[in-house]
Amino acid sequence: MASKAQNLKKLLEAGFNVPKLFEIPSTGISEQDLLQLVDKNLSNSELFAVRSSAQVEDGEDKSYAGHFYSAVAVNRENLYKEYCKVIDSYEGQKGNVIVQRFIPSDVAGVLFTNEGSGLMVVNANLGLCKTVVDGQACDEYYFSRDAKVLRKHIADSKTPIFFREGVLVQDDVASESLTQVQVEKLVDIGLQIEKLFGKPQDIEWCFLGDELYILQSRPITRYTSRNNWIFYDSANIAESYSGVVLPLTHSFAASIYQKVYENLLIASGASRRRIACNQHIFSNMVSNFYGRMYYNMNNWYLMMSFMPGYKRNKKNLESMLTMNIRVDVLRSVLPSVWLKLAYPFIVIYKVLIFNRVIARFKNKVTSTLKHFRAKDIESFNGDQCVDLYSHLTRELLEDFHIPVENDFLMMTYLGILRKKYTEDELKPMIAFDNVSSRQVESLTVLAKSIFAIPQLVEAIEAKNGKLFNDILPHYPEVNKRFNEYFNIYGGRFANELKLESADVEFEYDALFNLLKAYRNYVPKPQSDRRNEKQKQGFVFRKFIRYAQQREELRLLRSNAFSLVRRIFRRIGVLLSQQGVIENPADVFYLTIDEATMAVTGKLTSNLKAVVSSRKEEYQVFREVTPPAFFTITEGGQPIIEQMNLSNSKALFGRSCTPGVIRGKVRIFEEFSLPEKVDFDIMVARNTDPGWAALIGLSKGIIVENGGILSHAAIVSRELAIPTVIGVANVTQILKTGQVVEINGGTGEVKVID
Repeated sequence: MASKAQNLKKLLEAGFNVPKLFEIPSTGISEQDLLQLVDKNLSNSELFAVRSSAQVEDGEDKSYAGHFYSAVAVNRENLYKEYCKVIDSYEGQKGNVIVQRFIPSDVAGVLFTNEGSGLMVVNANLGLCKTVVDGQACDEYYFSRDAKVLRKHIADSKTPIFFREGVLVQDDVASESLTQVQVEKLVDIGLQIEKLFGKPQDIEWCFLGDELYILQSRPITRYTSRNNWIFYDSANIAESYSGVVLPLTHSFAASIYQKVYENLLIASGASRRRIACNQHIFSNMVSNFYGRMYYNMNNWYLMMSFMPGYKRNKKNLESMLTMNIRVDVLRSVLPSVWLKLAYPFIVIYKVLIFNRVIARFKNKVTSTLKHFRAKDIESFNGDQCVDLYSHLTRELLEDFHIPVENDFLMMTYLGILRKKYTEDELKPMIAFDNVSSRQVESLTVLAKSIFAIPQLVEAIEAKNGKLFNDILPHYPEVNKRFNEYFNIYGGRFANELKLESADVEFEYDALFNLLKAYRNYVPKPQSDRRNEKQKQGFVFRKFIRYAQQREELRLLRSNAFSLVRRIFRRIGVLLSQQGVIENPADVFYLTIDEATMAVTGKLTSNLKAVVSSRKEEYQVFREVTPPAFFTITEGGQPIIEQMNLSNSKALFGRSCTPGVIRGKVRIFEEFSLPEKVDFDIMVARNTDPGWAALIGLSKGIIVENGGILSHAAIVSRELAIPTVIGVANVTQILKTGQVVEINGGTGEVKVID
């Protein structure tokens, strides 16, 4: 069994920054002997730490943490006295004593490299580590193994001990003890030490200035795992549902996620009965906090537990969703023995027939949408609206597990490519022709043809939708092009998955702004990389195929959601006419069940009061910025904190699309198309596929969130627009009109003016 001193020596030999020390026995040492050893080993030190190193200490079964006496800030004159106190505290136990250089730290604490579910835990305080070890008030952090803080509690009344002007003093403070840079250093060093000892470690550490010191390390003898914690992550759901999402959209999305993933598992061989017995998993795949959408990661991991190959599938899922949180949760569901045996054959069969399945799916969705798009939904009664919604969810939207299977195939091939190429090598390779870049081309042609007709220009300038509709049929070629555009891209616009979003096809202010923005648009030159791609081999071609298909399927999803939007806008009109709600737009503050039951007379609650209360609540939500990811216990809420906005002239994110561009920025809190393009660089928190029109107008792009397969990344690469992603809080740091320079190859953003 290794002692504290042996562990420290092992750390020193491995090159870790441990304060210099020497070890002495607990018997046969005089004061003169001790001072001679100090002169020999710590001649440059004036103050010392005298610490226990009993044989029973720091074992794998029991640590005896804090059980024996230790002293800090000991001067030369008191060394022997403190040494004797350590020996007396052994009470007959065998062991030695450590004499070590004293570090008058600025902040110190204890790090657990694994609290039982893969997370790291830190207790920290300003000053010396004694207050943390003694169990006094301190800050507590839980973070992932890639240094993302998932949960923290900052004690508002701490009494740290500082070493000032030669004495130990205690002070009252409320400020936070750790910075993000220090968190990252702790994670890095913790993982290295865990690897050195081959098991999770309990590490005592301290910072003096920027320098991190390791004071001790021992095996964790008791885990602190919180099995009742729930992990939430906005990940790429913030791209699909950016900002505040109203109740109608959230309830619709929750029902779709449930249906899609139940059907995905059933199509993969999982038992319908087992799925039915675990409805709590599927009905809570997504959650809403402060009006924002989050994945409930516990339930995503549990959903994947139904199938064999959990570790591989988990890794693919985390990569596909660009998760911030990557943890292990306690899994109560495991695949059946039958499914484990049959699954390889099921997968092979599904892959072999997948092309036919996709073709049938595309044809079914396209024909269904074309059929119902021609319907005069704006004249439907309540029963007709509900019947159409039920038909769509039953016959169409439930089949949207097929695009998920396409995504998994895409991520499987991407995983193979990542083993062969670095991310920087992959970025230029995975630029590919896609429906969003084709939408920009189609929109450019449409806008130019419309603005070539003076009568249509007059209608647009007058913002007269009726006049525009009356004139358009007199120009058959332009009218045909107009209808073809909306037949293909009708549901593709900003925030397209939010039912409350303005539909460009039916709201003329939005339509006219879109056409104005593209009247003088000049396509950016692109290099034709297709021949180069063909040389990359089978895996690369498969990845490109599924990636292109992914964008096509997302467009079909957008068009399906657009049809649902029309249904509920009609329901809003009917409820308003019936006096159930004040105005048609209030329907978005109801849930799907409330709206459908009310319009068919099955719900008689005072929905005006419900809407009024929710409007007040959501107004508060719009004024806060919740964290992108967090962990809480059941029924809790994430902590809203003041953001630390940078004053630096240099900001950094992840490189995405290479190229350097300098110009004026415009901050887009939400999607909007300006009547005049008065910016060069678009800055946004998130983007979704509907932002393609705005992306096409930009010479450069900066986005707070997203990965290399996010929509902004895919479109910017195809259009060759320099892009940087993952710049924390950039929409708060930069101001519209500022001049910046972005380097899409390095991820750097320089503030020029």
